[in-house]
Amino acid sequence: MLHDRACEGWVVHRRAAPVAHTFRYPVWMLYADVDHLPALPGPWFSARRRWAPLSLRSADLPRGVDPDGAAAGKASGGVRARINRHLASHGLADADRVFVLTQPRSWGWLFNPVSFYFCYQHTTRGERLTHVLAEITNTPWDEVHVYVLRVQERRGELCFEFPKRFHVSPFLPMDLDYRWRVRVDDDAVEIAMHLTRAGEEVFFAGLYLHPEPVTAASLRRGALRYPLQNLRTLARIYWQAARLWWKRAPFHPHPASLKEVESS
Repeated sequence: MLHDRACEGWVVHRRAAPVAHTFRYPVWMLYADVDHLPALPGPWFSARRRWAPLSLRSADLPRGVDPDGAAAGKASGGVRARINRHLASHGLADADRVFVLTQPRSWGWLFNPVSFYFCYQHTTRGERLTHVLAEITNTPWDEVHVYVLRVQERRGELCFEFPKRFHVSPFLPMDLDYRWRVRVDDDAVEIAMHLTRAGEEVFFAGLYLHPEPVTAASLRRGALRYPLQNLRTLARIYWQAARLWWKRAPFHPHPASLKEVESS
C-alpha cells in the first residue's frame, strides 16, 4: 500500500471527434491518509488554517459525501466517518483507512475537477483495497457526484467499467460509458479515464504522477512550483471550453435544463 506521497506530473485530455482537441498541463497533487493530515510537516502545509501556501482541512473533504455529517465536523468523526456513512448507504462495509488523492487548497482557493478516495480494510493478510470513490465536480454548476467503484480483485492495475451518470462538460453528451484503469504504487500514480460509445472511444483523460515521500521540502516545492493551482485549473477549464466553442464542438445542455423546458 502506498503511504503519504507528494505527486507531481501531468494531466492529459484528448478527443478525436467530432472535433480534434488535445491538451496537457502540469499538476501537483497530495496522496494522504485522511486521518493523519494534521501530522503532515509544516510550515508550507496546514491541516487547520485555510490561508496557507497549501492546506487541506477535514471540512474540505469530501464535498459530495454526507453533507449533514460534514456540517457536524469533528463531532461526526471526521472525513473517514463521513465516507463510511456513504459506503453504508450503498450497503458496503466500513473502511479502516482512507487515502485521498487531490489538489489541496492554495492560499485559500479550492477547486478539484476530480478527487479520489482509496478505501482499505484490515484483513488477516494485511490491508486490502476494497473501494475507490471518485468525487467529480462540474463547473459552472458547482455540482458534485461520487462514483463508488468496488475493487473485485487487485492484481496490478485496477479496471472499472460503468455508465456515465453525471453531466461534467457541455461538450460531451450523457449517453456514454466509462472505462477506467487505475494504478497506485511506489513508482507511479496513473489514472486513465476513457469515455466510450458502443465501444468506440469518444474522450480520454489521463493523470500521470510521480510520487515521492511527503516532507517539508516536497511540500515547499509543490507550493512554489504550483502557486494558486486550483484557480489556474479553473481558468484552464474555461480556456479549453472557449477553444472547443471556437472549433464548433457540439454543445449539450445540462440535463436539468432540458427537463425544465419539457415541464414548462
